[in-house]
Formats: sequence, structure tokens, C-alpha cells
Amino acid sequence: MNTSTWDCPACGKEIEAGVDHCPYCEQSLCPECGAALEESDEVCPNCGAEFDFLCPECNGIVSPDDTECPHCGLKFAFVCPTCGAEVLMGEEECPECGQLVCPRCGAAMEEDELKCSACGYEFVYTCPQCGAEVAADAEECPECGLVFEEWLEELEEED
Repeated sequence: MNTSTWDCPACGKEIEAGVDHCPYCEQSLCPECGAALEESDEVCPNCGAEFDFLCPECNGIVSPDDTECPHCGLKFAFVCPTCGAEVLMGEEECPECGQLVCPRCGAAMEEDELKCSACGYEFVYTCPQCGAEVAADAEECPECGLVFEEWLEELEEED
């Protein structure tokens, strides 16, 4: 393994060293050593590196126990618009009823929506082959040229 790359401890794919999550499986990683982390880890269990949690909106330091940013007021959890259960920011569906929600504001979403009508959040995906950011409505990766429909067909054939 090249020292400028690591193998993801969760999915085994080769990734760039120093990233804080795997672009293929979204596993949280220690940017110092590449060890797998839980979302709430404040210290890497492998190398002891310490982490600050930053608000994704204003980059202010927040506590893992905060339910909203003390600097800008961004809420880190929402109430499901269908059943009232708590949905954490970043989640795309309610853990109780399965309602699709905007991962940024918690508004109810339909499966084919590419942009949240409540907050304007545009969904961005990562290419399963190279990890590049790809618009939700893209038909192929702008970096490596993977054609998503063909890739899905190959996956279905493997099953």
C-alpha cells in the first residue's frame, strides 16, 4: 500500500490518506492514521488523535451533545414530519417510519427529488468507482467516465 493512500477498514477500497471518511462507504476515519471511527468519537481509539466537532454551516466548534449549534443555531436533529420521531441531521430517512427527509433540514422528500423544496439543498453523490462528487442527476462520472446505468446493470447481473 502506498503511504499516500490507505485501505478503508470498512470496505477495503484504496482511498487517499488523510481523509476523514471513505468516499465509497462513508465510514468515518481518523485523518491521522486511517482507523475506523464512530461519529461521536472525540479521540481516535487507535492513535489517540483528538478531534473537534465543527458545525457544517458556520464551522464553529460544537460539543457532541449539542442538539443545535451555539454559534449559528443550526439544528442537528429534526422531528419526522410524518411520525414525529427524532431524525438526526445527515440522515435521509426516518428510522421509525421510513419517510424520506432532507438530510439538511428534515423536510419530507419524495424519492425522485434532486433538490429540497424547503431549504434548497441540492443532493450530491459520490462515484462508486473513483469517489468524485457527482450531481444527483448525472448519468456518468465527470472524472472517470463511469456510466451509472451500465454500472447498475452489471451489479444486478452479479446478484
